[in-house]
Amino acid sequence: MGTVPAAFEGPGRAPAYARMWLDLAGAEAAPGGTPIRLWDFQVGMEGSGADASAVAGPAAAIGHADGPGVPLPADMPEKWSGLVGALLVLAEAWRGDGDSAPEYDVSAADIMRSFALQNSGTPEERRRLWRRNGRICVEHGLIFPMGFFACRDGHVALLGRSRRDWRRIACALGDPDWTRRPGFDNPFVLARQSAEADALLEETLADQGRDDLLVRGLEEGAVIAPVYSFAEALERGVFRPGFEKPAMPFLAESLGEGGAAARRKRGGPAGPLEGLVCVELCWIWSGPMVGQILADLGAEVVKVESPDRFDLYRTRGLEHLRGEMDEQVRLESSLYFHSLNRNKTGLSLNLKSEEGKVRLLELVAQADLLIENFTVGTMERMALGRDVLKRANPGLVSLSMSGPGRGSSVERLRSYGLVLSALAGAEILIRDDEGAFIGSPTFSISDPNAACFGAFAALAALVARDRDGRGRALDLSQIEAAAALAETPALGPPQPMTVPVVELDDSNASPVFAGSPGWIEAHHPVTGREWLVAAPWRANGRRPPFRKPAPMLNRGAGR
Repeated sequence: MGTVPAAFEGPGRAPAYARMWLDLAGAEAAPGGTPIRLWDFQVGMEGSGADASAVAGPAAAIGHADGPGVPLPADMPEKWSGLVGALLVLAEAWRGDGDSAPEYDVSAADIMRSFALQNSGTPEERRRLWRRNGRICVEHGLIFPMGFFACRDGHVALLGRSRRDWRRIACALGDPDWTRRPGFDNPFVLARQSAEADALLEETLADQGRDDLLVRGLEEGAVIAPVYSFAEALERGVFRPGFEKPAMPFLAESLGEGGAAARRKRGGPAGPLEGLVCVELCWIWSGPMVGQILADLGAEVVKVESPDRFDLYRTRGLEHLRGEMDEQVRLESSLYFHSLNRNKTGLSLNLKSEEGKVRLLELVAQADLLIENFTVGTMERMALGRDVLKRANPGLVSLSMSGPGRGSSVERLRSYGLVLSALAGAEILIRDDEGAFIGSPTFSISDPNAACFGAFAALAALVARDRDGRGRALDLSQIEAAAALAETPALGPPQPMTVPVVELDDSNASPVFAGSPGWIEAHHPVTGREWLVAAPWRANGRRPPFRKPAPMLNRGAGR
């Protein structure tokens, strides 16, 4: 990629991590550029990433119910601060006009609070569910199971988001009789009264090994993954050939030259990416958050959904209201979805139809970037593989971000965040004060981490395309992204928490966040006035603004 102007400032480790991420992507940080101040703790405050963990949500949710909060290890907070700073440098490099750039501030506390708020729901849900509960989420995150369970030779991550998920897990465990008893077959009921089921689950797992459970999970399509160390994952082919620490978690293939996208005017009042056009074929959290980051930086992001296979985050937090709430209203009422998809445009297309594919490729022909987070092979099955996209737009940058990545030994894995960070060797580092494994079942590491790496990868490829005229196909592994975060060597010894742990619901009143509300005011046609989770950076002291609501689903449109 060559050099990019990068004026990183700050008193801690984050600036060095920002330069490291750029270096690993083949970019040399050169003097100059807009000032980007990076903070290990909070803007204008000296402190560590451990202190940021204490006040921003992680330590409030990691640890035993009757024990102290546990900070994230391995300089994860400082590395995130550096990563967000590095992607802002790339956004400004894409704009190319340094005279109109703002000054940025990025802090580990703002970043992790944004991650926590995005996954914690309403104030009532935060008070009830966002607290320490050992290796298992409080009430299993409302759908059983969700957490880390002991097995014969360690621990496994289990996660279900539906009745079908729970049935598949049960089948992978050998279909024990107790899973079919009245009351034990409904994961929504079990989540609220799980003590007996938790005990039966660990009793069932006691004579089963991690590797066998992974194999059976893949066979049944169940969300099961061992808690591996980095070395164990490497030995088992979880990472793709060539992935070593430290390394970037994506593979890049150079495609063709050309495309009309580069002729558009760049940058403007909306941000440095104004003029960038991105097609988003994503759902749930990680992929849509890449689009959210780009949209908050000014890009035009077109979210494409099938009217009969829409983004399941449209009902996140409202799953239990199916049949009790008008379905069209339910599909437009999730704050989780509204936060992740603000500032985007929506388009309903049936990509199984020829007409829908033609319309999509017309859009791709005018785009700079396409992102998708489907399982490996889905785009090819829809006749939308790399060769098809290349013919439509040789200068396109495409970003695929499946959980394992193409070429992993677990390529077929059903990918929810908890299982990805478990396989990567990230969760095994999180231990209580006596050194026992505890993990982070409530504060999600994988999804927002993969999103930050995805946005970084996309912007790096777009800057490189400007310099050599060639489109690129990127394949990001969310497992490798978690490993890159956890296993990139720390720049110093672990630092203890020196500030009290703040409950997430109390963080609004904390002086640490007095100058930086974690919310932006918004309005949605269905839900009216609402408060959405703010982007985790500040430009000239302010969070990026709300410009338009999350797109509504036109169920009668899809061609």
